[in-house]
Amino acid sequence: MEEKSWEEVGKERRSLAEQGRNLYRQHRIDGDLVEAMAWATTHEALGKALDLPGLGYLEREERPEGSTAILRVEGTRRNEVAIGTKLVIEQVWAAKEEVLRQLSHPERTETIKRFYKDLLEKVAEIADQLDLILLKGRPDGICNLCQSTGVAPLKPKGRVG
Repeated sequence: MEEKSWEEVGKERRSLAEQGRNLYRQHRIDGDLVEAMAWATTHEALGKALDLPGLGYLEREERPEGSTAILRVEGTRRNEVAIGTKLVIEQVWAAKEEVLRQLSHPERTETIKRFYKDLLEKVAEIADQLDLILLKGRPDGICNLCQSTGVAPLKPKGRVG
């Protein structure tokens, strides 16, 4: 995995969030709510595209005092993104559904999905190398993980006590 790839993913993620902001503005959602909803919707779209529900999703919650809230749920955390009257939150929610549909389009998430696949492959390679090190000890010569050279394999230490 190259640093350039990581920079590319950051750029793509920011671009996706900017597209989300523009889509929310088209639905006449503005102010601080645009920023919060755009990022939350971006993470939800990426969570669906990458099959990672841990990135979070949005849900509505009616409150006892009569207001309604939109919450971002990540695991056990629930953070309030918006609160207002039921009518206002319904309008924001309708916009959210349309923005999510558009941000989730495969053409918009393709670069990040490709990077994530590459990341998983690199993680598997590293796990395989670590397994070999655990089984055989550190290799003579060049180690792809630590870039050390000419180091003899690790030997198990004697018993303590």
